[in-house]
Amino acid sequence: MTDPAPRAAPARIGRVAALALGLAGAILALAVVRIAVGGWAPVAADDARYVFVGESVIDGDGPLTPSGTVFLLRSPVYGVALAAGGRIGGGDVLSGARLVALVLSIAALLGAVAYGWLLRGPTAAIATAVALAAIPLVWSLVPTLRIDLPQTAGVVATLLALHRPTTRRWALAGALLGLTVLVKETAALLALLPIAWLGVLSRGRLLRLWAVYLGVAVAVAAWWWIAVWWQSGQLFPLNALAVIEARDVGGAIHVDRYAALLLALAVGAWATVALAAGRDPALRPLLVAGACLLPPAAYAIANGLNARNEVGPAVLSAIAAGVAAAILLGRVPRHRRALARGAIAAGALAVGTLALVAVGQLRVETPRDTGLAAEVAGWLREHAPAGASASMTFFDNDAVAIHLDGEVELPNLPPARVEAGDDPGDYVWMGLRDRQLFGYRRQDWIAALSGPGSFGLVLAGPHPLTPAELLDDLDAGR
Repeated sequence: MTDPAPRAAPARIGRVAALALGLAGAILALAVVRIAVGGWAPVAADDARYVFVGESVIDGDGPLTPSGTVFLLRSPVYGVALAAGGRIGGGDVLSGARLVALVLSIAALLGAVAYGWLLRGPTAAIATAVALAAIPLVWSLVPTLRIDLPQTAGVVATLLALHRPTTRRWALAGALLGLTVLVKETAALLALLPIAWLGVLSRGRLLRLWAVYLGVAVAVAAWWWIAVWWQSGQLFPLNALAVIEARDVGGAIHVDRYAALLLALAVGAWATVALAAGRDPALRPLLVAGACLLPPAAYAIANGLNARNEVGPAVLSAIAAGVAAAILLGRVPRHRRALARGAIAAGALAVGTLALVAVGQLRVETPRDTGLAAEVAGWLREHAPAGASASMTFFDNDAVAIHLDGEVELPNLPPARVEAGDDPGDYVWMGLRDRQLFGYRRQDWIAALSGPGSFGLVLAGPHPLTPAELLDDLDAGR
């Protein structure tokens, strides 16, 4: 009689591989369908600046903005990655940048599913994928160049590398953490992740591994702190935080019923994982990572920043939901009396899950790219004489500069914050943005329009900092 085990093992491996490929294919297909149906999102001002700065670095000029100033509010690493996509592909820089951002965003989602599988097997992976599909915020960022999902990819990759406490894996995790911090510095609190191994590893071994983890992370990321201090005398990221806090946005938090439902499910999932972590130390890094991302998310909410800043905690919450689902399903009794009730419950769960995913996908905002930046760049390229420069107000400045690719200089004409003691006569225009008064100083306005080689002034809108009211005066030559 032959042993069936040798044949059973390849069959099981085949089923596991098929399920893994199916989940990956579902995530990828959903991303592709969303982009095919809704198109790419317009390039936001921050993202355009990252790409422009990245191109400037690749060209050997350093992290310069279109106005020639050094950009120190964030490291150029993400911008270099975006700009490199266009350079490697040899085509349009924005097309290459979008492909890079898409790959990193999908990597974040696939990494989340893989981490759920690592913690609690195929059931957790399936439930994690379902939870991700039900979160509108995640999919609204997929067709964009926004920095938050790529940062989340680094967070998940760090968790995957740290899963086993070996020197090589923790050194790799340190390198991943350093890169993630250079992409977006709010990941820096993940330096505390080794706390999850307290009581699991001996104190000496934990301290040695922690030193490796932090040492490699510092070796990868410290140069940016040195560069900012050298250039500005300020400690990064305090220079960037000062800019955020000066905006004084302070918007109210709006949570609709669907968001409240997702929040309640997330709280329940985290509670389930926390209870199980007392018996299973492998779950503790997920809890610590969630705690590490919570303060930056709370800071973003308190300062009225865009909801995209919450996508990291949202993805980790999806993993927690997947793990919690696997834990709860594992406790369902399997004896015959419960079989009928279990089948009914499973059917209801399947219907509820599909409804949750359907509602989540229907609530994803459809991006609308007007193509204005490319149109303005084309007009300037056609009409501006060689060697001329055209000043441009805040909105779309970097996006237009990317399309021009240096063919026409496009220095920014920035608005100034109007202080209480300022003379209104020193300004040609004032307008409100984020509950603050900004304006264009008369001397800056005159210098931009009458400087040597000045071709003209570009205004793009509508935008609170676009002085459209001055168009009639400009047309009349006043």
